[in-house]
Amino acid sequence: MKFGMWNWIVVVVYLLGMVAIGYWFMKREASSSTEAYFRGGQKIPFWVAGLSIFATMLSAITFMAVPGVAYAKDWNGYIGQWPILIIVPLVVMFYLPFYRRLNITTAYEYLEKRFNVATRVIGSVTFMLFHIGRVAIVLYLPALALSSVTDINVFAAIAGVLNGLPLRPATGDLGILMAAVHGLCTSGARKAALLRHIWRPRRFRALLDRFGGRIAPPPSRVALLSMDDPFAEAGPEVGLRSRAEVQTRIDALREDATIAPISSEELALIDALLAIRETSPNALSALRDIAVDMPAIGGAVAKMAARLDELSKRGVDVEHLDFEASFGRTTLEYYDGFVFGFYAADRPDLAPVATGGRYDALTAVLGQGRAVPAVGGVVRPDLCLSLGGVN
Repeated sequence: MKFGMWNWIVVVVYLLGMVAIGYWFMKREASSSTEAYFRGGQKIPFWVAGLSIFATMLSAITFMAVPGVAYAKDWNGYIGQWPILIIVPLVVMFYLPFYRRLNITTAYEYLEKRFNVATRVIGSVTFMLFHIGRVAIVLYLPALALSSVTDINVFAAIAGVLNGLPLRPATGDLGILMAAVHGLCTSGARKAALLRHIWRPRRFRALLDRFGGRIAPPPSRVALLSMDDPFAEAGPEVGLRSRAEVQTRIDALREDATIAPISSEELALIDALLAIRETSPNALSALRDIAVDMPAIGGAVAKMAARLDELSKRGVDVEHLDFEASFGRTTLEYYDGFVFGFYAADRPDLAPVATGGRYDALTAVLGQGRAVPAVGGVVRPDLCLSLGGVN
């Protein structure tokens, strides 16, 4: 997947056009005053001024945040737009003529005349700080939208590089399993334990069986938790853990023992989810069926559907694209979203020729809790060469 010559031409022409327009107005207005810069010499037509104000207020917040809130919650925010119809006529009739008679350049100049220089400085500085924060949000919103499809770009790019090799692509989405864990009706501590072991299937299964009451706790643990003083006959302290840390762990086990088991229905849904291994359209259908009884995965399943649509638009044959709900759990630790791999169709003995996906969870570990959207992939050129090379 390449950006393409015409896309580059559009970007370059756009940037050069902005620079040219700025230079032209700079030379044209070089000898003019701030009056011409801020007020256009009071010669700007009303419709130009109106469109300018309207365009200034449009941003990613208008097109993404407001509709997003309406979609996710309700239309209550829309009520706040109606007072504009009442306020605008008042502003036009009373406020604008007042400021025009003062013959001032900016609203902050009026603050100085009405109060003092300090008020003007505070007002202008506050306005600048507000817009620094606003611009950050305006830029961040499209970045979020782009980050949601960057994993698609990585997959499509690698698929394009490997085109022609006898490879079988496989995909998964660990975000769906993580969403399912978050939606379980159990304690936060149990959810945290399961999430820590998403990438260790055997430990994850053991915890799930224990929390669901499928296996009884070891007799030694039952005996330990029933003691009034677990340290009474413990002997000398050894190891690196202090007595306080051991006591904290015992208290956590005692608290966990009082929590009701995860229901058999939820366990069955997790089992059904992990067992999915189908072509992507069939897997999506199965996941939608599970989402009916496990609404927590609804958002992740919707993202998968949107991802398949985008991949299809980019020429990927999603009808035959394999999907495994457990894909990446043993080989892509700390990957927590869309994951993929490319395997030699006739060489099961070879390692994956390419792998990748989303790994926001890794950045959270490296950033000590502060995660950033991250996607990536790796292609093993030695394996590509062993299969005949790429075009």
